[in-house]
Amino acid sequence: MSRDYPFRLATPSVFQRRMISQFFVLSSRGDPIIFRDFRNELPRNTTEVFFKEANAWKDKSGTQPPPAIRNGDVSFLYIKRNGLFFVAVTKFNVSSLMIIELLVRITGLFKDYCGILNEETVRMNFTLAYEVLDEVIDYGYPQGTSTELLKSYIYNEPVVVEKPLAPSKTPPLQRTHNTIPSTAAERPISGSLDDKRKSGKSSEVFVDLYEKLTVVVAANGSVAKSSIDGRIQIKSYLS
Repeated sequence: MSRDYPFRLATPSVFQRRMISQFFVLSSRGDPIIFRDFRNELPRNTTEVFFKEANAWKDKSGTQPPPAIRNGDVSFLYIKRNGLFFVAVTKFNVSSLMIIELLVRITGLFKDYCGILNEETVRMNFTLAYEVLDEVIDYGYPQGTSTELLKSYIYNEPVVVEKPLAPSKTPPLQRTHNTIPSTAAERPISGSLDDKRKSGKSSEVFVDLYEKLTVVVAANGSVAKSSIDGRIQIKSYLS
């Protein structure tokens, strides 16, 4: 006599909560830049469906669409960075927060390996982006998202795209021999490692300190309110 045990039925659903069917990156115009179908269970026009749903939501409510959009039995979870939509598509009851966190880490990896995260750099480094994506997600299941761990598995070299410098009204500060431009923190990781091997330079760590000063001045010239916000950005090239 056969008997069905509850844990046999519950086990698949635990894994299904982590399944991603598709991942893609869209430009602000809705053009697909990166598209990966992990499980071949959804049609390939999901990019058009998502962009249509996002625009319809914005036209109807006048606000940005929520990070999770439902269309039939398909769920779209996305984040927007520098005008790019990073979207995960699934037909399972996944953990929304986990998928959003995964998308955030993927954007961080793209920035680490490409240097700058925008449409031009992703298009110029689409081969590298696919290589990173295939190491992060396997058959719809998230794997490791650590930049350090992925270094030994990524072989494509980035195409470096220089970031245009914003015009400054103040004269440049005097720079010492130990100081380099702040754009050094935006250099791609793999390219920097390759340059170090060729030049024989030692390991380096770049630290950028960003400060924002906000001051409210009254009509009589006195300071009514002031605040300072800051952040530290670190990029490591330790071998």
